Amino acid sequence: MTKRESHDTARHVFIVVLTIFVILVFIIFFAVVHREKNPDDSFPIEGPFSVTINDKDYGQVDFDDFSFPAVVKGDRLKISFDMPDTKVPNAILTLYQDNSALRVYFDEKLVLEKGTAASRLVGYGYYSIQLLEEYAGMHVRYELDIVEDENVTTLPKPVINNAAIYLRNFIGDNGFYFIIDIAIVILCLAIMLIACIFSGIQKDFGRLAFLGMSFFMMAVWELCSYDLIRIFTDDLVLKAYLEYLSLYLGPFFLSLYFYLEFFTNAPAKIRKTYNFITGMQGLFPVLALILHFTDIIHLPAILPLFHIILLINVAFMFFVL
Repeated sequence: MTKRESHDTARHVFIVVLTIFVILVFIIFFAVVHREKNPDDSFPIEGPFSVTINDKDYGQVDFDDFSFPAVVKGDRLKISFDMPDTKVPNAILTLYQDNSALRVYFDEKLVLEKGTAASRLVGYGYYSIQLLEEYAGMHVRYELDIVEDENVTTLPKPVINNAAIYLRNFIGDNGFYFIIDIAIVILCLAIMLIACIFSGIQKDFGRLAFLGMSFFMMAVWELCSYDLIRIFTDDLVLKAYLEYLSLYLGPFFLSLYFYLEFFTNAPAKIRKTYNFITGMQGLFPVLALILHFTDIIHLPAILPLFHIILLINVAFMFFVL
């Protein structure tokens, strides 16, 4: 082994050891953060709950045992209960809604309204409402207007949380995944910037922009789909638009990258098939938005069709490769 080869080997070993060390430090840090979480002092409300769906009154029910026929667009659910006598500091009431407009009343006073029955998109996730210090015995009623057909037959329990601990523990539980996702976003933005700068010098750099954009879209989708975007905002409508549009656009840019990599010199039939499939992927987000804003079919409802197109594309890629 020459002196140069010896130096190269030592450098490679050093890089591998350094990489392993950084990864271990990263994992240990988040393990310690997770272990040092504040005790969870949340308080699920056990009811009983008074439930009305459309005109049918189900009376007093227990959410652990209660189920109902799957709701569809246009259904209205009304749930009411009395707040228990608990002492949770910085108390917030956390409610979950899935593609439904939400109205919340405290002692018949409207305190939160998100969306209406005519809304095109309301998203899904958690809303938190600040509680007064003396909330015990307060009557709460919340109404859900279903905006999309949903396979929902049960209701999650409302929860009383300590606002500070709720956010801190959420970050502690998801910090590892959040940092990874943000790192991917930053890396993809850097790749796209480098591709734009150097594509004039070397054409091969241009296709890296498609790869960077594809993984950027996937990272944004993960931020929304896994609810990590809650660290930044509780706007469920914004979250929903980002989630669906990034999901619908990501595979299109990945297909463009593969064209420059594999299909430039492919047989004519393969190129025509690829162009057709990629064209469908490119047109899909445009048509989805047109259908959405003309109230024909909304972004969540068109998801099964996207899955079919994506499955065809994946099968075609495997066939060609």
